[in-house]
Amino acid sequence: MKHLEGKKTLLFGGILCLAVTALGATIAYNRDSATLENVFELGSHDVRVMEYFASPSDWKPCDEKEKRLTITNHSNSDIKVRVKIDEFWRNADDTENLPLRKEGIKLVSVYLPNGYQHEWELVGDYYQYYRSVSPSSSAYFRMNVVFDCGANLGADNVCRETANGVVCEKPASDYEGAKYHLKATVQTVQADAADEEWNYALLDTGENVNIALKRLAGTNAASSSASDRNIKSISFVNELPATIDPETADKASISASGYIPVYAYNDGNNNLYIHSSEDKIFGNKDSSEMFENMESLTSLNFSSNFSTSSVEDMGDMFCNVNNIVALSLPESFDTSNVKRMEGMFSFMYRLVSLTFSDSFDTSNVTEMQRMFHGSSRLTSLVLPEGFNTSNVMNMSEMFRGMNSLATLVFPERFDTSNVQYMDLMFLNTSSITSLTLPDNFNTARVRSMSRMFEGMSTLRTLTLPPCFVIASDVSTDYIFSDISPWATLNSSADASVKALWPYQLRN
Repeated sequence: MKHLEGKKTLLFGGILCLAVTALGATIAYNRDSATLENVFELGSHDVRVMEYFASPSDWKPCDEKEKRLTITNHSNSDIKVRVKIDEFWRNADDTENLPLRKEGIKLVSVYLPNGYQHEWELVGDYYQYYRSVSPSSSAYFRMNVVFDCGANLGADNVCRETANGVVCEKPASDYEGAKYHLKATVQTVQADAADEEWNYALLDTGENVNIALKRLAGTNAASSSASDRNIKSISFVNELPATIDPETADKASISASGYIPVYAYNDGNNNLYIHSSEDKIFGNKDSSEMFENMESLTSLNFSSNFSTSSVEDMGDMFCNVNNIVALSLPESFDTSNVKRMEGMFSFMYRLVSLTFSDSFDTSNVTEMQRMFHGSSRLTSLVLPEGFNTSNVMNMSEMFRGMNSLATLVFPERFDTSNVQYMDLMFLNTSSITSLTLPDNFNTARVRSMSRMFEGMSTLRTLTLPPCFVIASDVSTDYIFSDISPWATLNSSADASVKALWPYQLRN
């Protein structure tokens, strides 16, 4: 693995608040004069960075390495510190960059260990900010770098029929012999200059943005629960269209207080455009309910200048946006730090197409209840490879009322080993004829399964893995109620399930 040395960049804060006295005071006494010269000495800025890291030469899946930095302030004034993390893969010939994800899975995870997360604040694309460091003191930065246990950098065999029989060959993989690069750039600035030097465009909380957009379109909204039937479209743009004059158009500020302004502009027909002078607009940590109850919204366009990389809460984000037919989430819609997704796509009644990008990563999500509840026209839902549910605790009502859903495809990492609530999970998914739950659908910690499969009236086959077990103290009221009488259960299902199954088994 090639290692890039940590780099120190010093930003000198030249914004010094000085009390300036008169430099040329004239004294009228016998025509004598005196000149008073004041000298202001700038404080020193001396910061030293020490790195503790040894590059591994035989890195394997599941391996974890620690990278440590010590940033010591030898200046005579307080400083503020931030660390920017850049990562990329290079092929064996070192001629091109490779994607950070392969088959939807992020190959390497970089995170701060417990004990450091409260000291550093993630902002935007891998910027970690630290509180002020006083003279002769240090800030300590640690990263754990983990090679994903399921990473497959090779390629699967491809078999073909030939005159001499079946021949299997292993095609070349771009990742064979590739190197992962991790670069940490440390930047420091005098504390009194940091606010101006390091300002960025940050949206207000999801609910505050919601209220501002509704009011801009003429709806008297006091909360995100207010129904809006005026907004037609919302677009995040790098440049405003020629039809909008930023000086005269109706606009609303939707940026967090103290940050570079972000405005929403109304073109006069309730088509809203979101724009900032900065190259990128960052979503707030709390972006929940951002578009909730915008009932006439038919078009929602995200551009690469909108980043969700530091968002932690997307609960009810698109809830009851019930006129959108197609929703496509771009690469910049990064969910790798999101913890809450409950109700995220719920009650999108007219949605028939939902497209995820490779950056839709749910590995930190703990709440998924009601996530797709009531999206009743979606006929197919293929969850992306990054849909990792290993930390999810609540899946109640997750697919409830998706009564047009005929195809539901789970990724390999749909792991339910920490889920506690599955009640009403598939309630009234009445168009599914065959449901096969993945091998990692583990129910060992589940407390409630009440009405879990109720109302699956067209179901013909239900295939459950051996780890789908039902403990004696788990609530199972109406778990198979109103299910199709022609439905069959695989005979390899656990005995605890068979005891509740009302119909025949399938060999």
